[in-house]
Amino acid sequence: MKAAPRAERKSLPEEAQLTEQRRLAKQAARQGQWSLCLRLARANDPVVLSCAVQACAKARRWQQALSTLQTAQARALDLGVVALNSAASAASSGRCWQVALRLLEAPTSDATSVNIAIAACARGKHWQGALKLLEEMPMRKLAQDVFSFNSAMKALARWPMVLALLRLMPKVQVAPDAVSYNSAMAVAPRGIGEELLAEMLRQKVLPTVITFNTAMAASQDPLSLLEELKAWSLQPNVISLNSCIKACGDWQQSLALLLRMEGEYVAADLISFNSLLVGGAPFHLMLPAMAQRRLSPDLVSYSAAVSRCAAKGGWEEALALLASCPGRPDIAILNAAMTVCAEAGQWERALHLLNLELLRRSLSPDVVSFNAAIAACDKGQQWDLALVLLQRLQKKLRPSLISYSSAASACEGAKQWPAALSLLLAMRQTALRPDDVAFNTVMSAATSGQQWTRALGVLEAREADGISFTVVTCNAAITAMACAANSDKALLLLQRFG
Repeated sequence: MKAAPRAERKSLPEEAQLTEQRRLAKQAARQGQWSLCLRLARANDPVVLSCAVQACAKARRWQQALSTLQTAQARALDLGVVALNSAASAASSGRCWQVALRLLEAPTSDATSVNIAIAACARGKHWQGALKLLEEMPMRKLAQDVFSFNSAMKALARWPMVLALLRLMPKVQVAPDAVSYNSAMAVAPRGIGEELLAEMLRQKVLPTVITFNTAMAASQDPLSLLEELKAWSLQPNVISLNSCIKACGDWQQSLALLLRMEGEYVAADLISFNSLLVGGAPFHLMLPAMAQRRLSPDLVSYSAAVSRCAAKGGWEEALALLASCPGRPDIAILNAAMTVCAEAGQWERALHLLNLELLRRSLSPDVVSFNAAIAACDKGQQWDLALVLLQRLQKKLRPSLISYSSAASACEGAKQWPAALSLLLAMRQTALRPDDVAFNTVMSAATSGQQWTRALGVLEAREADGISFTVVTCNAAITAMACAANSDKALLLLQRFG
């Protein structure tokens, strides 16, 4: 009895069978039944195969969508631009933006294809490709729309270029929307967000919660924007709270805001408390408040707490926090602890962290680690150890200007002028450009060692590098010239800088 329906199906005309398969494929595609679509795709029909590609794309199964598309191409079947765009969009969503771009090179691609390609470039942080695609659209007689510009802005993520695109949109008859302004506000310099928001409202573009959150993150007065958000009958969320806390700067004011917004049914999260800690909130006060909300401090929490210890010279507290940190502390926390020890003059403990703790925790020191240790040696008047650390750094990584300046400062403090001059020479031979601090440090080392002629040589090198003179520089230079029996030059310099 069960075999009869199968026999009846076989007896149906081939055209009717194909119509039924197409109907089932379209229905399955609408319902997101990608596996059923793939079973139906065994038929050699472009409509069924196109439905399979679209269903797989909708389910973010980009590998299956791509495989089905390749099967159709192998059978010389054209599935049309919709299937092509669906597969490319799925590949882009799966972070395979290069695959998406290759698919969209087909001659049948349309404006939607290019928009998908621009979005793919944005996901791949390939801003040059996004800009090129946007610029080529008019030449290909494809209409640019708001999606084209918004995707390109997301790819650029650079203030001057994003602003240029925002200003270009009205000139090509494309009206910016909330997403356009949000993208601009996200990369705008501090204080510009309010101006863009005001412009947006003048253009009668309706703001969203995201709009206000983005503006608050870079605002000079986030609390007024929070009130304006409410005036638009929009409901603030935890991102609104966190944006205000980050922009606020005062942890006590931020904590009061957190408590007030929790009364308005906005639940604070770990980011909220980490922002408070970064802003200077005491760890011992935040810990019970976090526990009350069933939040556990993470590495960011401990890193902020350790860094705060530097303000009060609390190196013991910093080391205690490091010891109590759950899990495996990362290099940022170790570096913060080293910096606290350095600023407190605890050079032995800073070196212990660099040489033993990092090794014990299977962490590799970075430039910040070495800089903290060199600074600790400077504070502890250990100039020879500072130079040893700089040599170690040179063998493993590329020293920064801070690395050389800290080592030079250690040499200056120990009246080791030859070593300080060598460091200045080493800096000038690298791609680094000595700054005001570096030149003043080396010049001070030379004058302390009564090396007047060499001090004047440092002054000439500074002038050759185009570094402007400061009061400290001039005082040191005048002293050097006077002591070098060059009183005429000293008088000229004195007249020059008043």
